[in-house]
Amino acid sequence: MVLALTVMLLLAYKIFSLINYFLFLHFSIIIKNRMINEYFCPFLCNTGKACGNPCIRPEGYQFHWKAKKRVPCSDCGKPIASACGRCPLYVRGYYTSRNCPNQIEIDHLILI
Repeated sequence: MVLALTVMLLLAYKIFSLINYFLFLHFSIIIKNRMINEYFCPFLCNTGKACGNPCIRPEGYQFHWKAKKRVPCSDCGKPIASACGRCPLYVRGYYTSRNCPNQIEIDHLILI
């Protein structure tokens, strides 16, 4: 009788331990998922769309928030990282309009 009671208590303890273990795993997975899905990555990809993947930091993924900041091109809207604010297709017009008055002054000085 005592042996049967001991075996039953041992089985109950093992079952209780397994239930607690699985509950711990379940809740730890839920907490991890909530933590990962707290923010969405706002980084602009080369396609022009936001990354949008779930991440832990409000800045985005480590690779994205360490990356060079991009701004849209003033003519076509493509994300670029140049200082003038234009992509390689339209940068010629920027430098031409910027240097044209200087060239006119130089030509005027040469003619005089």
